[in-house]
Amino acid sequence: MNAHPDIVAIGASSGGIEALQSLLAAISDLDAIVLVVLHRPANRTSFLREILMRELRMPVVIARHGELLHHGVCYIAEPSQHLMVGLVCVPTCCPTIATPRAISISCLSR
Repeated sequence: MNAHPDIVAIGASSGGIEALQSLLAAISDLDAIVLVVLHRPANRTSFLREILMRELRMPVVIARHGELLHHGVCYIAEPSQHLMVGLVCVPTCCPTIATPRAISISCLSR
């Protein structure tokens, strides 16, 4: 990994899936680490990965704690989890926040 990797961080509300698909399709050839969070309820099965994989030329993976990040890969946060990045990917749950649907995007943009 570069000392200063190119990272694209994208957040959307639950109604933004089509816009998210369009944006990701437009940047699919970009050699960057792509991080995506989408407001989604934790009590429902999420098909975000499958939906995004239909249109993208880059792999779409669910971010895992401690995972090394790679260029040309789109990492998505699980519902109700933050997506925080240092040298590795650190999705974390934070149930103390008053609006759990908003936590992922709020944390990613810090």
